[in-house]
Amino acid sequence: MIRTAALLLAALPLLAAPQDPKPKGLEGVGLNKADVTNAVNRAVDWFKARLAEAELGSRDDLVASLAILHADGAKRHRLLGERIAAFLKTQEVPSMQVYDLGVLAMICESLGDPRHIPLLKRCVRRLVELQGEDGSWGYGQIETPDERVADPKVDAPPPVPRPKSKRVTITGGRPIVDAPKPAPSAALKRTTPWDKGEAGGDRSASQYAILGLFSGHRVGITIDEEVWTRARKFYADGQGEDGGWSYKKDDGAASYGSMTCAGVASVAICSFALGDRDWKDHAAVKKGLAWLAKNFSVEKHPPDHPEWHFYYLYGLERVGRILDVEFIGDHEWFPSGAKMLLSMQKEDGSWDSENNEVLATGFALLFLTRATASLKVPEPVVRKPGSGVLTTAAWSGGGGGGGDIFHVILDCSGSMGAKMGDKRKFVIAQDAVCAMVEGLSDTAWVGLRAYGHTYGVDDSRADEDSDLLIPIGKLDRRAYVERVRKLAYNGRTPLAYSLRQTAKDLKKVGGKITVVLLTDGAESTPGANPEEAAKKLLAEFPNVTLHVVAFDINDDPSKKQCEAIAAAGRGKCYPAGSAAELLEGMKAAVVVKTIAYDLFDKDGAKKLAGSFGDRHELPEGKYRIAFTALGEAIDEELWINTGVTTTVTLDLTTK
Repeated sequence: MIRTAALLLAALPLLAAPQDPKPKGLEGVGLNKADVTNAVNRAVDWFKARLAEAELGSRDDLVASLAILHADGAKRHRLLGERIAAFLKTQEVPSMQVYDLGVLAMICESLGDPRHIPLLKRCVRRLVELQGEDGSWGYGQIETPDERVADPKVDAPPPVPRPKSKRVTITGGRPIVDAPKPAPSAALKRTTPWDKGEAGGDRSASQYAILGLFSGHRVGITIDEEVWTRARKFYADGQGEDGGWSYKKDDGAASYGSMTCAGVASVAICSFALGDRDWKDHAAVKKGLAWLAKNFSVEKHPPDHPEWHFYYLYGLERVGRILDVEFIGDHEWFPSGAKMLLSMQKEDGSWDSENNEVLATGFALLFLTRATASLKVPEPVVRKPGSGVLTTAAWSGGGGGGGDIFHVILDCSGSMGAKMGDKRKFVIAQDAVCAMVEGLSDTAWVGLRAYGHTYGVDDSRADEDSDLLIPIGKLDRRAYVERVRKLAYNGRTPLAYSLRQTAKDLKKVGGKITVVLLTDGAESTPGANPEEAAKKLLAEFPNVTLHVVAFDINDDPSKKQCEAIAAAGRGKCYPAGSAAELLEGMKAAVVVKTIAYDLFDKDGAKKLAGSFGDRHELPEGKYRIAFTALGEAIDEELWINTGVTTTVTLDLTTK
């Protein structure tokens, strides 16, 4: 008995130890990824409408540009990309203030193009020269040397890489590291005396200076350690006894949310840049997190700050992402913030806080896209013996949300139980849908609706036997295929009802959507008009294209109905009289396979001749894919990694 009691007592500390909470995610607050994606897309569309007749030009537009880039708006809308490119050319670094320099540096990093590194370096140079002796930054209203004057070499144009086609997206494979990276370049040091910096800076401007410097750090610009050391000391020494921060050192003000977020993120970034292994455990970081946990809120700027609510939310996002945590104390910061933001989004897609739609919408987008990178050193992709997979796809529709969006409406009616050769038509249809899904891009979003699968033909409920089985969302191939395989054929063909229900499926989905209706017969419900239902669907969703795959349909009235549905849906009708034709019809609705390509290895030797829509297993390594599409000769590099699928997507809708 004594021994048992002793063991229980010894176990008590373990039983009482706090357990890491398990994230509930968006579902925990009644949302899903599609809700957030739709909100993001609506906001991007608001920016597009705002800029249709105007150029970017205000200081607030820097935040807007950064937000648009992180929301993939410049990829979705050529207009936004052109506006941002033109805006960058107007930026005069020698006269820019600290906030603008920090955001401009982050924009240059986000673009991921080496041709923007000279501009980023000039931002870093001015920020280094503007730092005050106490490690802080003010607004940046003094003159400093321009990077081109201080060090002309860094402003030399980098080698221009092979231009990438706007039609091609390559995902999956990453460059392989064969040898250690070269030693970093000499540290960028201050050229003016410290007392020439701007004295008496604040914690708001200083955090944006640190964010801009860290963008330079992330692309390989080595910054003198003294810059980071002074900046960290400025924040650590100015932390309040309660663990929070106010706007300015010794201002006598109480701590509040946005400045505490600035303090936590800035100390963490500086410590990380200085190479501290225990940067997460810095005393100032831990005390600041405790303040944020105690005063946590997304509905207001805590504890009771009357202004800059959305500015605080973007600061909260940076803390969560920089520290790579989903919880601040017991609070799951992203779902709660997302729910609040979606509830406040205006009908036109924007937000309005502090009477500034541009800044509020920019800050909201940066939060919802989780724009800030975590402080992690990416693991290099080291060469391994083995092989990976190359898939190719050419899209004639889709293109929303950074990928392609498809919705399959599958016929599970009783007539699908008939045999075609040695297989039932339904099994052939399942095979075709699964093969189509296997060929989709990793960035695709796909939904599944089935009809005729639950009630028999004699059941009164069979005319409304149509269910959304997989809501439109990021493709999980395994889950999608498993769900398709579990279906069984059973009842009627309620086409009009299915199309009316499809309108509900698309309510929260933005971007261009391709709907593929597979049927082996005409409408079964007396008086129902699927052609009219298709017209209403397209009237409500002009971003939709509806194709019909007519499987084993031989009578003229049924053929004409299928053709009429497709015409009303501004799509095509693909007749399929065999298993092979059904597979081709399903793929033709989303994949174009008539474009041939050649694949070459790193030495220029031709490895294979393929066509878009195929799939190949290849040894790990570097390759080139070359082809001609719509008169454009395209030649792109790609990598195959062991155990990884690399996808080359050709967008035939890009103009």
